[in-house]
Amino acid sequence: MAQVARSRIGCNVGGMCINILVAYADDIVLLIPSWRGLQQLLDIVVQQCESINMSLNARKSVRIVFLRVIGLKW
Repeated sequence: MAQVARSRIGCNVGGMCINILVAYADDIVLLIPSWRGLQQLLDIVVQQCESINMSLNARKSVRIVFLRVIGLKW
Protein backbone atom coordinates (compact mmCIF):
# COMPACT_ATOMS: atom_id res chain seq x y z
CA MET A 1 0.00 0.00 0.00
CA ALA A 2 3.03 2.26 -0.13
CA GLN A 3 2.01 3.36 -3.63
CA VAL A 4 -1.38 4.45 -2.25
CA ALA A 5 0.29 6.52 0.47
CA ARG A 6 2.67 8.10 -2.06
CA SER A 7 -0.17 9.00 -4.44
CA ARG A 8 -0.92 12.29 -2.64
CA ILE A 9 -4.64 11.59 -3.19
CA GLY A 10 -6.39 12.10 0.12
CA CYS A 11 -7.50 14.61 2.71
CA ASN A 12 -5.37 17.39 4.15
CA VAL A 13 -5.26 16.88 7.89
CA GLY A 14 -2.94 19.22 9.74
CA GLY A 15 -0.85 19.80 6.64
CA MET A 16 -0.46 16.07 5.94
CA CYS A 17 -2.10 14.10 3.13
CA ILE A 18 -4.03 11.25 4.76
CA ASN A 19 -5.62 8.55 2.60
CA ILE A 20 -5.32 5.31 4.60
CA LEU A 21 -6.93 5.38 8.04
CA VAL A 22 -6.71 1.66 8.78
CA ALA A 23 -5.00 -1.22 7.02
CA TYR A 24 -5.28 -4.51 8.89
CA ALA A 25 -5.06 -8.00 7.40
CA ASP A 26 -7.31 -7.84 4.34
CA ASP A 27 -9.25 -4.73 5.41
CA ILE A 28 -8.50 -1.15 4.41
CA VAL A 29 -10.22 2.16 5.20
CA LEU A 30 -9.59 4.96 2.70
CA LEU A 31 -10.18 8.66 3.36
CA ILE A 32 -10.82 10.57 0.14
CA PRO A 33 -12.28 14.08 -0.41
CA SER A 34 -13.99 13.48 -3.77
CA TRP A 35 -15.59 10.85 -6.00
CA ARG A 36 -12.86 11.38 -8.61
CA GLY A 37 -10.17 10.92 -5.98
CA LEU A 38 -11.90 7.78 -4.76
CA GLN A 39 -11.86 6.28 -8.26
CA GLN A 40 -8.20 7.21 -8.76
CA LEU A 41 -7.21 5.66 -5.44
CA LEU A 42 -9.30 2.54 -6.06
CA ASP A 43 -7.57 2.12 -9.43
CA ILE A 44 -4.21 2.13 -7.60
CA VAL A 45 -5.48 -0.30 -4.95
CA VAL A 46 -6.86 -2.68 -7.61
CA GLN A 47 -3.56 -2.57 -9.51
CA GLN A 48 -1.58 -3.29 -6.34
CA CYS A 49 -3.92 -6.12 -5.32
CA GLU A 50 -3.69 -7.72 -8.76
CA SER A 51 0.11 -7.61 -8.58
CA ILE A 52 -0.05 -9.99 -5.58
CA ASN A 53 -2.97 -12.10 -6.88
CA MET A 54 -5.59 -10.51 -4.64
CA SER A 55 -8.92 -8.99 -5.63
CA LEU A 56 -11.47 -6.61 -4.15
CA ASN A 57 -14.95 -7.83 -3.28
CA ALA A 58 -17.44 -5.09 -4.21
CA ARG A 59 -20.20 -6.90 -2.27
CA LYS A 60 -18.20 -6.46 0.94
CA SER A 61 -17.28 -2.84 0.22
CA VAL A 62 -19.01 0.11 1.85
CA ARG A 63 -18.77 3.85 1.41
CA ILE A 64 -19.69 6.50 3.92
CA VAL A 65 -20.06 10.12 2.85
CA PHE A 66 -19.46 12.89 5.37
CA LEU A 67 -20.78 16.30 4.44
CA ARG A 68 -19.57 19.56 5.88
CA VAL A 69 -22.50 21.63 7.13
CA ILE A 70 -21.71 25.34 7.08
CA GLY A 71 -23.05 27.31 10.03
CA LEU A 72 -23.71 24.26 12.23
CA LYS A 73 -23.23 25.15 15.92
CA TRP A 74 -22.40 22.43 18.43
